Amino acid sequence: MTYDFQDMRPTALARTSPVESVTLEIVNGPEAGRIIAVSTLPCRLGRAGRSEIVLADPDNPPGLSREHATLEVSGGALVLRDNSVNGTRVGDRWLSRGEAVEWMGGELLQLGPSLQIRRTSGDALQVKSDAAGTGARTEASPTRPGAMRAFLTSPDTLTAAWRRVELNRGAAGPDNVTVAEFSQDASGRLAALRGQLTRGRYTPLPPRIFAAPKRSGGVRRIAILSVSDRVVQQAIHMALQPLLEPIFPPCSYAYRPGVCAHHALRRIDGHLRQGLHWVAETDIAAFFDTIVHAILLEKLSNHAPDPFLLSLISNCLAVGASTPGLGLAQGAAMSPLLSNLYLSEFDAHMLEGGWNPVRYGDDLLFVGESRTRAQAALAEAEGYLRSRLQLSLQPEKTGVAPLARGFTFLGYRFTEEGRRPSPHSIGRLRERLEDVSPEQATAVKRGWANYFGEVPSEQKISAPLRLDAEWMSRFLLLFGGREDAHARQGGGRFVPCAGPLSPVDVQEHLAGSETLAAYLLKRDGMVRTVVMDIDAVRGDGAESQMEPVIAFADDLRQICRLFGVPCALEDSGRRGRHLWLFFSEPVPPERARRLARLLAVRAGFPKPRVRLEILPRHTAWPGPELGDAVKLPFGVHPVTGRRCHLLDSDGEAIIDPMDALNGIGLIEASGIEGLIASLGKTTQRTHSGESALKQEGRPARSAPESEEGSPVERLMAGCGVVRALADRARTTGHLRHTHNLILLYTAGRLGAPGAAFVHQTVGQCRNYEARICQGYLDRLDTQHAPLSCHRIREWLEEEGEMDLCTCPKSRKAPLDCVAEAPTAKPLGGTARTKKPRPSAPVLPSEADPELRDAWSDVESDLFSQRLEVLGEDVEEIREEQ
Repeated sequence: MTYDFQDMRPTALARTSPVESVTLEIVNGPEAGRIIAVSTLPCRLGRAGRSEIVLADPDNPPGLSREHATLEVSGGALVLRDNSVNGTRVGDRWLSRGEAVEWMGGELLQLGPSLQIRRTSGDALQVKSDAAGTGARTEASPTRPGAMRAFLTSPDTLTAAWRRVELNRGAAGPDNVTVAEFSQDASGRLAALRGQLTRGRYTPLPPRIFAAPKRSGGVRRIAILSVSDRVVQQAIHMALQPLLEPIFPPCSYAYRPGVCAHHALRRIDGHLRQGLHWVAETDIAAFFDTIVHAILLEKLSNHAPDPFLLSLISNCLAVGASTPGLGLAQGAAMSPLLSNLYLSEFDAHMLEGGWNPVRYGDDLLFVGESRTRAQAALAEAEGYLRSRLQLSLQPEKTGVAPLARGFTFLGYRFTEEGRRPSPHSIGRLRERLEDVSPEQATAVKRGWANYFGEVPSEQKISAPLRLDAEWMSRFLLLFGGREDAHARQGGGRFVPCAGPLSPVDVQEHLAGSETLAAYLLKRDGMVRTVVMDIDAVRGDGAESQMEPVIAFADDLRQICRLFGVPCALEDSGRRGRHLWLFFSEPVPPERARRLARLLAVRAGFPKPRVRLEILPRHTAWPGPELGDAVKLPFGVHPVTGRRCHLLDSDGEAIIDPMDALNGIGLIEASGIEGLIASLGKTTQRTHSGESALKQEGRPARSAPESEEGSPVERLMAGCGVVRALADRARTTGHLRHTHNLILLYTAGRLGAPGAAFVHQTVGQCRNYEARICQGYLDRLDTQHAPLSCHRIREWLEEEGEMDLCTCPKSRKAPLDCVAEAPTAKPLGGTARTKKPRPSAPVLPSEADPELRDAWSDVESDLFSQRLEVLGEDVEEIREEQ
């Protein structure tokens, strides 16, 4: 059991306390049977370093840390705190690093992979009293008015805080003093620090800021404080924790002693067992960086109304602020505790409202009996956070899903069959194992086992796969591609080879001695296979991010399952996914690509940081070239050495290739038009909101309209890129800056109707501002040569969206398709005489006053919706059937 937070007092850890009747017995290893009598607490257990109890490590390589764990006395109980790399288990529970629990009499303790120790004394902990009073509590309790200064300036408090800082180590702060250098004269430095605090002259230093890249994009500001400031903040933490812990609701699981992520997971399990099968997930945007100091200090004063403490914390907050008055320094000892205080009333509000919240840091989850209830929970959370705490949610991480579809939280994938490590977690494990030495890999696997349990079986790639003739025949049918050519990797690229794939070629590919690829476009210009190549968009030198790739690939496969489209998902071997579609008979490539594109849109594409390429890219022979070569599955990636397995429904590798191939279905060629029609109608209905938005009582968004036969209508009919961008704005509510420029330099050149079309299209995006859009139109130089198709293809290639352009390569510019229109402007190459710029369209709010009321409704719908609507657009695509 964990210790009682209300009985915990900082002074219990602030002293070296002589104790009676604490005896330990080593159960296994080279010192099995050794009896250890503990006479003073706190004390450290480890294999070396400054540990007061030195233990022999039974593992090779070492599994014990130098200072593995700390025994402390708290509230009359013996408490064990984990400081290790390889983990500590008390009873049947693994601790996270820094976590502390009560160690009961007779309970088994495991340090690292195997060393076991049993506490042979009873539960009672007897603290000796002596003349010096080392075992007694200080008379000045932090809970009494005026006692906080005495507690924080106490030598015992500062010494205990220093011991925790010393255990955590860390880099040098802004004064370049390391923990090791501080320890050389710790008593003198602590005395000087105590003097500064006592005289009110303590001033924290601005921390060093380290920008750590996030896997989800952006950076996280990590503050590195000076060692002295770490000691002070640790002392503040010791003073505040026993005062604040009792007020934290039980739905908060991060940064709390005796509570960990597994408690949150078990709470979710309990909700699901009660039949609450709809889940709303979200994330607080830039949580630590946007906490308002004034609101936080007001909340703190309600629970610790001590002027000295509040002034001290205010000074610490000011130097670590991301902007004046905002932000907690991530890396500071008191920041996690204060973040929980900031959200404690929000937690209580959601809990008392019956919204079934589970919060871990800034990750929020609500469980309900219906989609409506889950959406209402999101709306309630968004309203409270925005109005009372000045926080916002991240729309791209906000969604509602049924248990039948599955959801991921804290590294686990929840489905109707239960929960298991998510595909992303497994992918991260694989990535980490690729980048470390064998010795480090052992520690990585131990860390995985401490949290998830059993480590997934390793994918052995050394022995070649040998398969029977039936399997080989099916492989060649599915992946053979063009009848008279294939490709082999050489010199970092695929080199064409004459002749079809043979069983011998495939066997070499499976053995890893060759890496083969197939040309999907057959000699007759038809295809039997289409591949959706999903990769992460690389930033400025940053590594690819796998999390959005794995999530989108999973969404895409779910959409295929919902519409009855057989598919196969492959781990491409490095940092991407391939989703394969196979047809029963050869089909025209433009229809196969159309089906793949509709599936992607239905799955929510475009996605941030995800690049999608549909192969083959060509719908006709690209001149003398053979088209796109796609690497075959089941081979060994030449860079990572990993085998490129197909994945099952849970994202696990299907190790047996016989099982992998037997599970692949074919799309009936005769049914492809029906699938395209079904996907097209459902996507348009869902995106235009003709069902869900009306149920909510809100007007549905309308698509941009153009007069039949007008230049805009001709442009839409003739340019696939403009048409695709108009569809994307309508279906996703998001366009990139490059997309906006394409619309500006094409439709924007068509006079007032074109400008109105740009407003209507971009106006469906969440970041639309009418006056900014009009400003671009006003500055448009209509005398400049029109935007060429070549330039558009260059832009799309940079964004990884070449599949949007389906126009003939002979076309020079999108405006060629409207050249015959009498209202069209002169195109490049014609006489460009100076003509007056067409008058800009007048915004409705500036036109006839009678139109203003009608416009206000449209404006509200386009620009002022609550956050609950933002998460629905993508979810409606996924859920409405």
